[in-house]
Amino acid sequence: MKTSRIIFFIFLAITSISCSTMFQATEADTININEKRIRQTPLITDLIIKNDKVEGKAIGSAASINSLKIFALDDAIKKSNADLLIGPQYSITTTNSKAVVTVTGRPANYKNFRKFAVKDTIVIDYLTLKASLETNNSSADNAQVEQKAKDEKAQMLRKKRIFGLTILILGTIVLIPLLL
Repeated sequence: MKTSRIIFFIFLAITSISCSTMFQATEADTININEKRIRQTPLITDLIIKNDKVEGKAIGSAASINSLKIFALDDAIKKSNADLLIGPQYSITTTNSKAVVTVTGRPANYKNFRKFAVKDTIVIDYLTLKASLETNNSSADNAQVEQKAKDEKAQMLRKKRIFGLTILILGTIVLIPLLL
C-alpha cells in the first residue's frame, strides 16, 4: 500500500514537472523613422548576380510547407554563400505526411555599399521615368481592354433584345390564329 502511494506521488511529481510552460518575452524600444530628430542617410549598393543556379532542399511535415520553403531558401543561400536568391522557384513533393521542398535560383551578393550621391540621382530619375512610362502604357492598355469589354457587353445586350423581340413576334403570330 505504501509503495503504491509512493509510486503514485513520484508519478504525479514527474508529470507536473514535465508539463511546465516556459515563457520568454523580449522588449524593444522603437522610434518612428519619420520623426524629425532622426537623420536618414540613404545607402546605395551594387547587386552581383552569379550565372550558376543553386539548389536548396528541406524535408519535413507536409503541414508546414511555408516553413519548409524558408528552410530550403536558407539552405540554398548558405550553400552558395550569397545574400539573397534571385528568382526562386519552388518544387514541392508530398508523400503521405512528408514533404520535400526544393528551391532553385541565382545567388546574389551585395557589394560596394556607399552613401547616396548626386551621380546616383540620374539612375533614380531614369528608373522613375521608366516606371511611370510603363504605368501609363499599362493604364492605356487597361482602358482599351475595358472599352472592348463594354463593346462586347453592349453587343450581347443587342443580341438578347433581338432574340426577345423575335420570340415575341413569333408568339404573337402563333397566338392570333388560336384566339380567332
